[in-house]
Amino acid sequence: MLSLLKGRKILVTSHRDPDGDCIGSTVAMTLALEQMGFDAEALNLDEIPYRYTFCDPYRLIYSMNSIPDREHEVAVVLDSSDLHRLGYEMEREFPKVKHIINIDHHKSNEKFGDLNLVDETAAAVCEILYGILKQWDIDWNDQIANALYTGITTDTGSFKYESTSSETLRIAADLIDYGADINIIRTSIWENEPYNRIHALSNVLDNIKLSEDGRISWIKISLEEIERHQLNNGDLESFVDYPRTITGVEVALFIKEMEKGQLKVSVRTKSCIDATKIASVFGGGGHKRAAGFKIKGTLDQEEERILKVVQEEVDKEYKCMDSLI
Repeated sequence: MLSLLKGRKILVTSHRDPDGDCIGSTVAMTLALEQMGFDAEALNLDEIPYRYTFCDPYRLIYSMNSIPDREHEVAVVLDSSDLHRLGYEMEREFPKVKHIINIDHHKSNEKFGDLNLVDETAAAVCEILYGILKQWDIDWNDQIANALYTGITTDTGSFKYESTSSETLRIAADLIDYGADINIIRTSIWENEPYNRIHALSNVLDNIKLSEDGRISWIKISLEEIERHQLNNGDLESFVDYPRTITGVEVALFIKEMEKGQLKVSVRTKSCIDATKIASVFGGGGHKRAAGFKIKGTLDQEEERILKVVQEEVDKEYKCMDSLI
């Protein structure tokens, strides 16, 4: 990997609508490369959600409009199953990039890199990066430790999901020893809610729905509501976790009208159903317990169709399980 990076200007980039693993891995990789003397710059197409700004105190991550130039020769692409997830065309925006290093943990990764470091058993990309940075023998500091811990704790649901392995917990312990401040991380991510977000959540939960069999629960929000509450995508990140907590629910959905004619659907599952199987029906992807997809249409047009397809997938899965009993 280092031979591909040596002597070249490096772009560190990750998927749009950034989450904790995306931001954490981008910051950690950029800090490590700079520490080792490489010329590296970080980019994300979208604004960093307020809950993760503590991860990037030096504002390493540029927007597309603020990045100093487009002279980068190699790109390190993080936490993205394909290049479309970046939200921009690499070839057009960075025509001098001739080599791509793909570091990811999604099962659906398309292996688009010249070098593909893809481990679908890893709980987070930050877990993969920990192993890489240990090999590089960097000088560990609290900023790198905070960034990696953030990615791991958010992608594992605070170590609740079954993607959490004993190795995951050992890495988290090492990161605390390296200076990760779990108090700052906890308060910034989970105890840092603006009033407008809580008010919007209250309205959304007022209209929560449950399927007849009790296996699917879903919530939704219109573009009008998003604009009225002055929300962005980052503000909506954990809404889908609420319907999943209902007893007996196996699949939770959050249907968001992020722009006119465009819906974004978050899928969460509890134990029996693979979220990627549902998302893949609509051309999406993700992980076993957390996935998503986008479709064209309005809430009024598509809600019933989405639920019909999801119900069919759930019924199919339960029939399969029943036949094994």
